[in-house]
Amino acid sequence: MLKALRSNALLCFTCNTFALLFAVAITATLTGCQEMQSSLASSSSDALTAKVKGSAIPVSEASIKLYAMKSGGPSESLLTKSVSSAAGGGFSIAGLYTCPDPAAQTYLVATGGKPTNDGTQMNSQAALVALLGPCGSISTGAIEVNEITTIASMSAMMADLTSTTQMGSNSTAAQLAADYTLFTELVNPATGMTPGLSVPSGYFVQTTKINAMADILATCVDSEGGKTGDGSPCGILFKATTTYGNPVPTDTAMAARAMAMDWNLNLSQSLALAQGHSTYSPLLTAEPADWDLKLLPTTATPVISPASGLYAAGTTVSITDATPGAIIHFTTDGSSANCYAPVYTQPFALVSAAKVNASAISGNVCSLYSPTAVYTIRTGTSVSAGGLSLSVPSEDIATGASYQGTLTRSKAINVAAVVSLSSSLPSAVAVTPASITIPAGQTSVPFTYYGAGVGDATLSATASGYDSTSVAVNATGSGIPANYFGLSVLHFSGLKPNVPYGTTRSWDVSFPGVSWADINPVQGTYNWAGVDGWLAANAGNGVDLIYTLGRTPQWASSNKTAPGTYGPGQCASPANIADWDTYVTSIAQHAAGRVKYWELWNEPQDVMYYCSNVPAMVTMAQHAYKIIKSIDPAAVVLSPAAVSEAGATWLQTYLADGGGAYADVIAFHGYSGATAEAMVKTIAYFKQAMAAGGVSKLPIWDTEASWGDLNGVPAITNAADQGSFLAKAFLLQWSNGISRFVWYAWDSAQIWGQLSTTAGVNPAGEAYQQVFDWMVGSTMSQPCAMDASGNWSCGFSKTGGYVSEALWNSTKNTTLKVSTQYKQYRDLVGKAHTIVNNTVPVGNSPILLEN
Repeated sequence: MLKALRSNALLCFTCNTFALLFAVAITATLTGCQEMQSSLASSSSDALTAKVKGSAIPVSEASIKLYAMKSGGPSESLLTKSVSSAAGGGFSIAGLYTCPDPAAQTYLVATGGKPTNDGTQMNSQAALVALLGPCGSISTGAIEVNEITTIASMSAMMADLTSTTQMGSNSTAAQLAADYTLFTELVNPATGMTPGLSVPSGYFVQTTKINAMADILATCVDSEGGKTGDGSPCGILFKATTTYGNPVPTDTAMAARAMAMDWNLNLSQSLALAQGHSTYSPLLTAEPADWDLKLLPTTATPVISPASGLYAAGTTVSITDATPGAIIHFTTDGSSANCYAPVYTQPFALVSAAKVNASAISGNVCSLYSPTAVYTIRTGTSVSAGGLSLSVPSEDIATGASYQGTLTRSKAINVAAVVSLSSSLPSAVAVTPASITIPAGQTSVPFTYYGAGVGDATLSATASGYDSTSVAVNATGSGIPANYFGLSVLHFSGLKPNVPYGTTRSWDVSFPGVSWADINPVQGTYNWAGVDGWLAANAGNGVDLIYTLGRTPQWASSNKTAPGTYGPGQCASPANIADWDTYVTSIAQHAAGRVKYWELWNEPQDVMYYCSNVPAMVTMAQHAYKIIKSIDPAAVVLSPAAVSEAGATWLQTYLADGGGAYADVIAFHGYSGATAEAMVKTIAYFKQAMAAGGVSKLPIWDTEASWGDLNGVPAITNAADQGSFLAKAFLLQWSNGISRFVWYAWDSAQIWGQLSTTAGVNPAGEAYQQVFDWMVGSTMSQPCAMDASGNWSCGFSKTGGYVSEALWNSTKNTTLKVSTQYKQYRDLVGKAHTIVNNTVPVGNSPILLEN
């Protein structure tokens, strides 16, 4: 568990046919990390806190200024004392200003400073800006000042600024208010990411262009500074943004102003800087027509049918678009479906594997999103040149069902062949045994594989003296498995779950306890009462068990006085690795055949849970992995489960130190604050860490998350909103590749996701049951995505022609026209509503359209 708020960005693109036509295929994600907001009087009693980041790195020692704009004159500096950013980039201006006028538009400027991971680098040319809105209603919560907010500020204010100390002097109060509205459309001030939360319906923000402009500034911010002509990143930036008749820029804010004032300013030279410094993504893949950031009208996203998957040769693919007269461009080789790609005119048949991309143009604008469908052709039997063949049935694989394959070699030679078998997606298809022998004198042996989840996988075989061979299999036949839905159950005394779940986890379970410190309080003595109670409570219910190793007893601790969450010394690694080995051996032997999944530690990035170093954790993982596999070869070992952006950084270090060799699954905790959509960015952090560590092919599980707390109270207090959060979390995590999600918790306090009380299930518990019914057994035919109006949709299908679609909008209540195929929709209390005039109400609480 962690009190952390994180955010994510919506990614989109444009295609201007009057200039350079291009399209970027991207996935749409959203964050709306809206922290508590309250209206403040025009006094110095605000509670605004903020963070400065440059090139996505916290900036310390930056000088902070707060200004109020004044028509006809320079801006008024409001702070009564000097303020600088701290080591983590954070600062507060609470009690340090008085508003000259509650309606006066305000802004922050951060100049100078250095990234916290570089103790010497100072940069006086770094100047970052963020508009704050009317002085009398500055919000509480998080404000991030970075390159994106600087670009958005200068673009919104382009007609109303002279310098960072004289913004708004040439405009009226009404125009300044309009400028701030545009700023909040271009960027979410709380996260410093584009787009904002108030984009008008039917329009979209040119986020790839904003990201590219921000990366251009970042080349200078992430440097030691410089001036025009010296060849430094800042010098190159200032030269590229010098305009005729205007002073040469001397800081990044004035460089951003120059770009905002002159849309055609040195496009090629500027973009070259961005391409060499890709902090913000997605980037432009071609030179834009200009740096104009006006909102553009949307074109409907093309729909590719059928969805990605494994199909027989000859399957027909069609592409449609809802915008009348839209021209669809497409490719089948995975290349960008830009505006020069072939024009789609009619359905086509698959003759081989294909990655289909599509975009659509109406008028001068490309579709907001460019969807992708990846098709694999079932290959049946594949034979390699070396004489090794692999044969499997052509049927889809159902979760939990087993199938027989055959491994064959070309000759019955008198030498036994040892063959290794593996799956490209272990979370979808498991193979047993992983290593088999074709005896001397034989040509073939059978092997077993079974559906472990959902996804298209490839079975591969390799043997000494033979080439490798592979065959495609499809594990989507059974749809989303029940074990995706996990539930932490901490007590089994009167609050036994009456909702279905397929996975549970041991952390924080009280029987009275199951951790190392609980079961082994004295060296050489084990008390298995808690573990046995937990095992017995879950026996026979078909639930997969995850046991989390951790909490070192004080007697074994390498730091016996360390003040961990659970008691002195429990956050530290053991002083003697032999004590760890004995513990792991004892629990693995005791639970053999009952526990299959073993997690290495809980939230190691937090010193209250783990206060030793990363190499010590890697050593513990190495020993635990070997011990567990020796006792149960079929056991699955999970990495330590870190949480939030800091946890992803910890994981990257852990993997770089060799930890990836001792994990079959990467575990993380998805706590992201009060906004469910923010989980998408949290997941992205961990996937980036996995990619850097070379373990992208491993399954990724969220073993603990809920709405969590905010300063000691639930991050969400409204019961209905808690249910909405839960439903969105399960939808979004599956859509983003999480194959198991363990909710914390069934019977915890409300602050940590409580679903049940002595009075029965609460609204969040009811929402859990409903979204379980929506998803389990369905196949996600269309990943969750958000349109320009903030409407989220996730598509599902089942055998027999059943089609459904989950819809919600976290920012506003609205109504939507939906496809005529849908006849009713269900809400989170399970009630079915007839759809009238193809129109449904959409708001914060997800609904499910059904045909």
